[in-house]
Amino acid sequence: MFPEGTVLVKTFSLPAKSDLGIQDRRVETRLLVRQDGEWAGFSYEWNDEQNDAILVPAAGTDREIIVQHASARGEERQTWRYPSRSECMVCHSRAADFVLGFTTRQLNRPYDYGSGTAINQLLALQHRGIFKAPVADDGSTFGTSEFKLPSPPAELPRLADPYDATQPLPDRVRAYFDVNCANCHVEAGGGNSLMELGFNTRWEKMRIIDVNPQHDRRGIPNARLVAPGDPDRSVLLHRMLRRGRGQMPPLATSLVDEPAVQLIREWIASLSDAQ
Repeated sequence: MFPEGTVLVKTFSLPAKSDLGIQDRRVETRLLVRQDGEWAGFSYEWNDEQNDAILVPAAGTDREIIVQHASARGEERQTWRYPSRSECMVCHSRAADFVLGFTTRQLNRPYDYGSGTAINQLLALQHRGIFKAPVADDGSTFGTSEFKLPSPPAELPRLADPYDATQPLPDRVRAYFDVNCANCHVEAGGGNSLMELGFNTRWEKMRIIDVNPQHDRRGIPNARLVAPGDPDRSVLLHRMLRRGRGQMPPLATSLVDEPAVQLIREWIASLSDAQ
């Protein structure tokens, strides 16, 4: 439970040219604010001098930015969408319980806060007194805060890294679905389908594997949402590859997430009709 007045902040940065070479530059900062028992989203656009960010109008806005990749891709122009207030709440919906990324399973990983040494984010938050939870059942304690996590991080849920090929493929796919899709594709969510892609949903309950599409079949013969062993017949993959009407995710993206497409393609190809 988040107390009244909670503000969650997320800043997006992209690599750009500078006098010192290629450096990350802040593009947008988003705030999710709890006021009078309700949540509201606000977006701020960073200026070119990187010394201030201006509140984006309620209707949102688009901006063309130049991204400088260190790889052979070089310079690339893309349209950055600063979401409207209503677009914020499409994803941060009541069905998704409003707050998306600030969860145990997403925060349970190391992060370098600038000291050069990575520390588990849950332990860092505990040290700052953010949590109010009992000590572990065995009475053990860890960290230095008077407020304790219910268990050590190793015993708490944690998402796999979708792009770490050393981790199990099904775990990586489940993590991707949970972070990128489940905010809409949950019971009573905004997704216009019967699929449910939350972290704790069993594969057979997700209603995607060998399931007929309810809507546009994309002109694919014998289409399935996910056709086991056949990525080309899988509508889910085709919608990830599309930008424009019918794209997935439907908001806040103008580029195809190529690593994610490769992940889902590999997973679909690994499925058998018997699964």
